[in-house]
Amino acid sequence: MAEAQQLLRAAGFQSTTKDVYDDDVSPGLVVGSEPAAGEVIRKFLPVSLAVSKGPQLFPCRS
Repeated sequence: MAEAQQLLRAAGFQSTTKDVYDDDVSPGLVVGSEPAAGEVIRKFLPVSLAVSKGPQLFPCRS
C-alpha cells in the first residue's frame, strides 16, 4: 500500500484508503482502486485504494 501511495504522490495525485476483506490478496496489499487502473482523471481528483485485510474469519460454533 505504501508503495502505491508513493507512486500516486510522485505522479501528482492524492490518495485515500479503505480496508476490504479479500480471500486471495495478502493483508496490506492493494486489491483495487477507484477509479480503476488505466482510467484517465484530472490531477486534483483523489484516488481511493482498496487495501486487503485478508479473508474475513468467523468464530467456529460447536
